[in-house]
Amino acid sequence: QNGKDIQCTYDAVRDAYTEQVFNRYYNDTSSSLETMFFDQLGASNEANAKQIVYDLCGSAQDAMDQIQLEDITYDEGAQFIELYYAGRASWNEETQTNLFPGTADSPFNVLKEDAYKVKEYKAISEKTVFKMPELPQFDPSVCTAHVAQCCWPRDRQANDNNGNCNKEYDTNCVDKDVADNTDLCYNELDKAPYANGVDANGFSTYGHEGPVHCHGFAWSTEEQETTTRFKANALFFVSMYDHMYQRGYVENIPGSPMCGCVEHMPVVSRSDCTQTNVKESYTFAKVSDGPGFTVDIDSITLQFQACQGANNRNNDLEAFVQQLVNDGKLSTAEQDVFKTRIVGHNNCPKAIDALYEAQGFEKDYNIDDTEWKFVIGEGFEDQTRSIMDKRLFQEMLAAQELPIVRRVCPSCIDSHKDIYYRRLTQMPEGFDLLDTLMHNWFDTNNVLNVDFSLHSTYLDAFLGTDGWTFCNYNDPGIGFPRDCGPTGKVNFQWNSYSRGGGDANHHAFLLPIDKDFQSTIVYPHHPTFLGTDYAVQKGTSIASGTNTTVASFDNGNYLTYASANFGPSGSTKGIRINYSKGNTGGKVEVRLGLGTTGRIIGEFRPAKTGSWSNYMTAYFDIEEDVEGIHDITFVSKSSSVLNLAWFELSDFSERSEVYSRIPASEYSDQSGTQFGTSGNMGYFDDTDYITYANVNFGPAGTTDLILIEYAKGNNGGRVQVRLDGADGTLVGEFRPNNSGGWGVWKEANIALDDVEGIHDLTFLAKGKSGVMNMAWFELSRDTSPSSAPSSDVVHTGFVCEDRQDQWQINQSTRSWCFWARKTETASRCALKDLYIDCPVTCDNCP
Repeated sequence: QNGKDIQCTYDAVRDAYTEQVFNRYYNDTSSSLETMFFDQLGASNEANAKQIVYDLCGSAQDAMDQIQLEDITYDEGAQFIELYYAGRASWNEETQTNLFPGTADSPFNVLKEDAYKVKEYKAISEKTVFKMPELPQFDPSVCTAHVAQCCWPRDRQANDNNGNCNKEYDTNCVDKDVADNTDLCYNELDKAPYANGVDANGFSTYGHEGPVHCHGFAWSTEEQETTTRFKANALFFVSMYDHMYQRGYVENIPGSPMCGCVEHMPVVSRSDCTQTNVKESYTFAKVSDGPGFTVDIDSITLQFQACQGANNRNNDLEAFVQQLVNDGKLSTAEQDVFKTRIVGHNNCPKAIDALYEAQGFEKDYNIDDTEWKFVIGEGFEDQTRSIMDKRLFQEMLAAQELPIVRRVCPSCIDSHKDIYYRRLTQMPEGFDLLDTLMHNWFDTNNVLNVDFSLHSTYLDAFLGTDGWTFCNYNDPGIGFPRDCGPTGKVNFQWNSYSRGGGDANHHAFLLPIDKDFQSTIVYPHHPTFLGTDYAVQKGTSIASGTNTTVASFDNGNYLTYASANFGPSGSTKGIRINYSKGNTGGKVEVRLGLGTTGRIIGEFRPAKTGSWSNYMTAYFDIEEDVEGIHDITFVSKSSSVLNLAWFELSDFSERSEVYSRIPASEYSDQSGTQFGTSGNMGYFDDTDYITYANVNFGPAGTTDLILIEYAKGNNGGRVQVRLDGADGTLVGEFRPNNSGGWGVWKEANIALDDVEGIHDLTFLAKGKSGVMNMAWFELSRDTSPSSAPSSDVVHTGFVCEDRQDQWQINQSTRSWCFWARKTETASRCALKDLYIDCPVTCDNCP
C-alpha cells in the first residue's frame, strides 16, 4: 500500500527485487542495486524504470478475467441486468406469495430461491474482478463525480431485520417500506429516460416522500487504484447481495434507475457507503532472452466494509468522498459535482428552491378565491388582503352556516397540508379565535371535541365525521395546531408569527366565501392605537413597567395594526405618535398591509427624547392620499429605534388655524436634533434640520413673520427657514443672539417672504455647532411701523439705492441690507460680506 490503494507500485517492486533477487544472487557483485535493477528492467534511468513498472502492473491487471454481472442472471434473460438496475426486473417487482401457483407449503416468488446465484457469487466477488455493466447510468462520460449509489423505496423480504415486510407475505408484505436513511429532494426526469421508457424533461420534488434507503460507493480518478478497479465488485455487493438478497430492498424512485452514477440518480440528502479493502499478490518473471519481465496477479483477497470517512464519520458517503479528497484520490472538482447530488442533512428545501429558481419557477399555492376568502398567512405575496381585525374575522365566521376555518400549508407534511377547524361551541365574549390560531394555541375555551373538532376534508368537517383524536396546547407564541394530529402527536406542523421552528412557514387561513356577507362593524375615523393593540408583531416586547407600550423595536422588527380608518380622500394628513427614545438615529417606515413589503406611505426619524422613560408626541405626514380602511405596519430600520406608547391618524386640525402655536416636539422629520425632558429641542448643529408638517400660512399677505421662543448660550450661527424640506425654497433667515444661557428663553421675530397655503416648514442650522434651542414657534404678521430691524433679524432680498449711512428697507419684500458711503468701496465690500443674503455684489451697487 502507498496511501493510494495501488498494490503494484515502483517502490513495492523495487523492494521485492532487492529482497528476493539482488540480496540473494548479486550481493557480492561490484554492480549497484540501481544498475542491476535498471538493466534487468531494460530502463535507462529512474523515470524510465517507473514507467516500465507502471505499464507491467497495468498489463497484469488488464489480463485478469473479469466476471460480468450478466453471468449471475444469465437464466433470467438477456435484458435482465438492464431491467434490474432500472428497477423493473422480476426481482424488483415480485413479492413472495402463497397464492396460485404458490401454496402455504411451497410459496411462489421466493427471493432467496430466485436469486440463489447471488449468494454463490458473493464468494467469487471476494477473489476476482467484476466488470461494470455497460449501461447508460454507468457510462464513464456520465460519472464525472466518480460516485454511484442505489436508492430503494420497497422492502419485499421478511425476517431479515430490515424494513417492515413481515409474514404472512400476502397480507403483511404488500408495498412495505425500507429502513429510511435519507431525504428525497427531487428527481429530474430528463436524466434517465431509459429507466422508465418515458422521454420527458420535467422534474418531481418531494416534501415528505416516505421511507427511502440509499447506499453508495466512490472510486479514485487513478485507473490502477483498487477503488477504481473493483468498483463493479462494490456495485454487486451493494445492489444484489447486501441490499436485495440480504434485506429484500428493491425497485427504483420513479423517473430514475435503481442504481447509477449520482449524476443520473435523484438528489438526496445523504447515503450510506461501502468500501472495498483489497490485497493483491503479483509475480514478476524475468524473460529469458533479454531485459524485461512478465507479470501475473497470483491472488486477490477482498473485504467489503462500511466506509471509513473523514472526521470519524463512517458509513457516510459524503464523509468518504471527503476522505478521498483529503487523500488526493479525488479533486474538489469531482467533489463539487457530488455535492450537487448529495446535498447534506436538512438541505432538501434549499436544494428544491435552487431547482425552482434555475427552472424559472416560483413556489406558490393557488387559492380559489371564488370559494375561499384569504384571512392571513405566510409566504403569500399580497399581504394587503389579510384580515387581521379579530372582530371582522369572528363576525365573518359567525355568519357561516357552519363555523369552519381552513388552513392550507404547502410546506407541511401530507397529513397537515389541509386542515379544517370546526367550532362546536359559541365563542364567549373576549375570546380571540384569530389570536388563538395565529399566535397562542391555548385550551381556554378551545378544547378538542368539546369546543372544536379538526378534520382533513371539508366534507368531514361539514358532516362532523372522521375527526382528529389528539391535541395539545399552551405554548406561548405557538399557533395552530401545535402538535395536534389525526391519531396522535405530530411535531412541528404549527405556524407562528413570532417564533421560529415550525414547518408551517408557508400557510394561509381561509374562510368559505359568503357573497351576501355585509359587516356591521363601524370603524371610528382617526382611531387611537395603543402600542400593544397590534394584530401581528415580530421581535418586539412589552416595555418594563407598562402594559401597553412596545419596546425592543429593532432593525427588521415590525408592528401591524388592523383596520385603521383613514376616512374619505384627503381627510388624513399624517400620524401623531407618542414615543420615547434614549439614543440617537434610526428610522421607522410606515406601510400599508401586513409585514415589511407593503406600500410605504410615510417615514419617521425619531429624535432622542432625553431618556427611554420620557415620552413626547410628534407629528409626521403621510406621503400620499390614503382613503378607506387599511391595516398599517410600522417597520423598524435600526436597532432600538423607539418605544411606542400610542399613535393615531390625524387631519392636523390642531394646525388649521393660521397662527397656531406649535411646540418644538411636534415635528414630523428631523436630523441630528435631540429633546430634553421638558420637550424643548436642542443639539441643533450645522446642517441639522427639523421639519413641521402641514403648517397653515393662510392666504397671500396673511403671514410675514415667525414668532419663536429660543435659548442660546453661545454666539454665532444662523437658521434658514425653508418650505417643504431641507432642500426647499428659502423664505427667511434668523441669526439668534446669545440669550444669556441654554436655559434662558427669549422671543424673537423672523421675517418671511410672502407665503400662502399649507406647507411643511423646515428650520435648517448653518455655520455653528449649537445654533439654538427651541421651545415653540408660531406664524404671525408684522403690524408695527417700518423701522430698522433688530439685530436678531436678517431679511432676504435687496433693492440697491444710493443712500449714505442708512438702513434700506424694502417694504414689499421685507428685505434689507446696510451699505456704507458709495465712495468707500473697500469698506462697502467688506460690509457686504456680513450680509450674505443680499443677492447683489459690490459691483452691482451704485
